[in-house]
Amino acid sequence: MSKTSSQNRPLLRIKIFFHEFTYILKVWILYLQFKYLHRKEEPKGYFYEQFKGNKDYTQICYNTEYKFHSEHYEFYHKDLFKYVKKPYQYFQMFSSKQFNYKFSNSERFFPKEPPIRIVKIAPHTYYEGIEFNNILFDSFQLEQICFHNCSFRNCCFKNIIFKKDFAGFAPNYIQGFSSCDFFNVTFENCTINNTFFSVGNLDHINFINTSLCNSLFHRTSFNKVVFSGITTLNNTSFYSPSKSFDISFIGPVEQFHVDAKCAVTAFSYYDKTNITLEEWSKYKIWMSVKHKEVADTLFAIEQIWTTNHIREEHNNYANFYYQRKKAETRSLTKWSRFTGFISEFIIGYGEKPFRALVSMGILIFIFSFVYLFTGFSPTTNSSEIKYCITGHMDSFITLFTDYFQSLYYSFFTMISVGQGSASPSTQFSQIAMSLELLLGAILMTLFTGTLFRKYTK
Repeated sequence: MSKTSSQNRPLLRIKIFFHEFTYILKVWILYLQFKYLHRKEEPKGYFYEQFKGNKDYTQICYNTEYKFHSEHYEFYHKDLFKYVKKPYQYFQMFSSKQFNYKFSNSERFFPKEPPIRIVKIAPHTYYEGIEFNNILFDSFQLEQICFHNCSFRNCCFKNIIFKKDFAGFAPNYIQGFSSCDFFNVTFENCTINNTFFSVGNLDHINFINTSLCNSLFHRTSFNKVVFSGITTLNNTSFYSPSKSFDISFIGPVEQFHVDAKCAVTAFSYYDKTNITLEEWSKYKIWMSVKHKEVADTLFAIEQIWTTNHIREEHNNYANFYYQRKKAETRSLTKWSRFTGFISEFIIGYGEKPFRALVSMGILIFIFSFVYLFTGFSPTTNSSEIKYCITGHMDSFITLFTDYFQSLYYSFFTMISVGQGSASPSTQFSQIAMSLELLLGAILMTLFTGTLFRKYTK
């Protein structure tokens, strides 16, 4: 037994090494993707950085050190963790909120005591690592305040005015919430100006009679977020909502006022900003049932935009119909999801006609190789062109000439205008030609119909 186990030990070590190598490689690919491949409209940095360490701000900081760990390396291979430490620091850049300073002594989830009432916060204040629980922020102005890595539970912002910056026309975010989690929080009769909500979670939130002007939600997760009463959105954008996108609008549509400067970018299906790398496998399973909520949210926002007569060209970032169909596809069963992906890839659900041309080009390229190996005659009197995988090639120039003839033959077969004197020479090439003719007719019809729909919409 010992001899057998010793013989299998090198093989086991190789298997473990390969597994760890692929894991480290995957983590680094994710890190490079999310650190450097930002969308053009996204902020490139983090908003809290302009407040932290600024001498003009009063610093109130707790729990400022990074506190992260990896379940993957918790018991074995701890020495390998140093190779993924930098990506882990990026995805868990903000320290764990379980170590935050507790501002209230009330019970965390269901407080029984009356809320603590706050009627003033000094301007130019930077808060970090604090948990606000059972707090009523009542009737005052917030002026250049930054909350970073804080959490708000069972809180209410009532009659709060966020100071407005009148300098210039571009949004200037002079206060906001960075990496903050909100749970069971209400914003009532608030005027939110020049404010950012960046990299955080909004969970069971109510915006009642709230106005947002020159504000931004950036990489924020929305779960059971409700807008009700008279709601105004002026130059307020939702950039790359992540993890969850569940927003509801309660009340008559006429109560929701949106201007053409507002924008909504596509939902980030693969954004890991608001989750840890260790949760990714569980997150993928969980997301399969959340895509329907994403689709419902996009439909609700589309109705609000349409009611406010915002034309599609004014909304430069998200095609609501396309994004909604994309989310619906990912909420379907496997076979229905496959057909949905085909529609998405070929015609973009009727919104991207030129994808059909790209699909035709790919098929032309594929069938050109098929004809090269199944056999065809370029002209009536020419000899058959047919290559064998193990056959001998005369010269590179001959190969290039024959492939050009095959590509030419495939092109005219695909666009269904005839191939002149060229003809298939074997049963396999006849079947391939028939299949390409059929696919060409379908794709040409889809391209024409989608193009007509797009430009008459």
